[in-house]
Amino acid sequence: ACIAAGALGVGATFWAQSTTANIRSLTALFTALCVTLLLRWGHTRRWRGLALAAAAFGLGVGHHSSLGLLALPFLAYVVVTDPRLIRRPREWLPAAGALGATFLVLLYLPLRSAMGTPFDPAPIRTIDDFLEHVLATGFRGDMLYYRTVTDLVARGRVGAQILRLQFGPIVLTAAGAAVVRLAVHPPCGHHRRALLLLGGAWLVNVLAALTYRAPQTVEYLIPSYVALALLLGLGLGMAPSGTRARALRAGVVGVLAVAVATTGARNLPSMRALSADHTTRDGAAGLLEAAPEGALILADWHHATPLWYLQRVEGLRPDVAVEYVYPEGATPNEAVWLRRIDEAIDRRPVLVTNRFLAFAHTDYRWIPFQGAWLVAEGQGSPSLADLPEGVTPREVPFGDELALLGYRLAADTVAPGGTVELEVHWRVLRSPTHDYTAFAQLLGPQGVVGQGDLPHPTTRYLPGEVRVDAYRFPLLLHTPPGEYRLITGFYHATDNGWTRLPAPEADHAALATITVLPADAPPATRHPLDHAFAGGLRLVGVDYDASVPGQGRVYLHWQRDGLAPLDRGPWRASSEAATVRAVRNGQAVAQAA
Repeated sequence: ACIAAGALGVGATFWAQSTTANIRSLTALFTALCVTLLLRWGHTRRWRGLALAAAAFGLGVGHHSSLGLLALPFLAYVVVTDPRLIRRPREWLPAAGALGATFLVLLYLPLRSAMGTPFDPAPIRTIDDFLEHVLATGFRGDMLYYRTVTDLVARGRVGAQILRLQFGPIVLTAAGAAVVRLAVHPPCGHHRRALLLLGGAWLVNVLAALTYRAPQTVEYLIPSYVALALLLGLGLGMAPSGTRARALRAGVVGVLAVAVATTGARNLPSMRALSADHTTRDGAAGLLEAAPEGALILADWHHATPLWYLQRVEGLRPDVAVEYVYPEGATPNEAVWLRRIDEAIDRRPVLVTNRFLAFAHTDYRWIPFQGAWLVAEGQGSPSLADLPEGVTPREVPFGDELALLGYRLAADTVAPGGTVELEVHWRVLRSPTHDYTAFAQLLGPQGVVGQGDLPHPTTRYLPGEVRVDAYRFPLLLHTPPGEYRLITGFYHATDNGWTRLPAPEADHAALATITVLPADAPPATRHPLDHAFAGGLRLVGVDYDASVPGQGRVYLHWQRDGLAPLDRGPWRASSEAATVRAVRNGQAVAQAA
């Protein structure tokens, strides 16, 4: 039991969710509670146990409707456990009544909505409103969104990678062995029925999560994590017969204990970093404090909740309205956002936390604003007359059509895998002859290590108009420490490729120097290693990339343990860069420094 609970608890997603206020932790709780009560009923066959399980399931569905899909394995378990239960209404009617009674809790929604309660983005005034909210019909277009063979194969790979990252290969192998043991040689019929319950819950949840269109797949899979952990615990708990079997079981438990501890140690640095991360609050507070008076902020759920918290709990900017833009069935999300913008833009300033590709084809202007975008009407809208506070002036003309005005760099230091955040202000000098794409690059001795590109319909822009581009691009994980140049510019497509607009000294403008720091955390790798080399170097992982046709890329992850004990003599650390060579049949086929 401790091994199974530990494997679940130190998994990255479960660990992160369990330390914050969110809906996912309770989905895990209700899943475990329902399964536990059903297994107990399977032992006792008492009607009270079935009624308790039904009540727990009803409360779980009321909490999050996605748990309703688990009715399939739950009912299958009940039918297989007691096929004649349907003939004894006195035993199942109390369960049906308990299930129905839990839905009375939902009456809280229209009652509180009528009172004008906070956090009520879609007021419930009619029966249709109530049914739409309870049945989550607004999300029906997202269910079974990925259903083609190609989609299912790709999503299956995503699911396999998620499970590997959550539990690690050793725990997954042990869970698979437990499933085989329960299916082939169960100690008793109850264990096989338990496999039906737990395996069915795992399968239904995985299929639902992988075919659902949402970015939070790792969170929607939490019920499957619970089922997998319970399967592992059930398999480990089966009493072995014989001295050798007991010794083998003890060895397996020991190996799993080490695997679970290793996973926890691997995730601990990330969890420590997350516990000290206040970027969500800082970003929400900055947006609220800078928002125009009486503005409307259209936000997705992850942005709306911290904004609401700051308003309701800390009383920050009550004059600003924050509205959650929720999915509306099969209507594309970008269409929903644009409709909400159209409805409000004539009455008050509008800011949006999300920017979709479809927005580029509208007549609105999208001005970066404290991590969001201020929506301005038409190409002839008033431009920014002066550079905002915190923007570094940098005037560079690009031909006679465009000119750089200045930039704002969030930080001049970044670690490999980190994100460069840059804001670039530029002006249209005269009507452009091409639709240009703005770019920003971070350059080092070995070329580009990070880049962002933002296409613009510049032929529609008016002379004198000021534009602001917001870049957020990651650095390559293997970027060496050192000084790097940040540049920006413009280019357009040609028959032979692309051409950059000329600047006075080059085809770009230099902005700043960014220092790339040494990585301060072990790299994420599919193939962890631990091979020590001379000079304090240690090979800690390797990854392979065959995504480019005709090329094979090998990424070696190195870690320096420290300098040698002596700084003189033949043992001193070399100041020269180490060279790594790939050798085949005694011949060097590739090398990197």
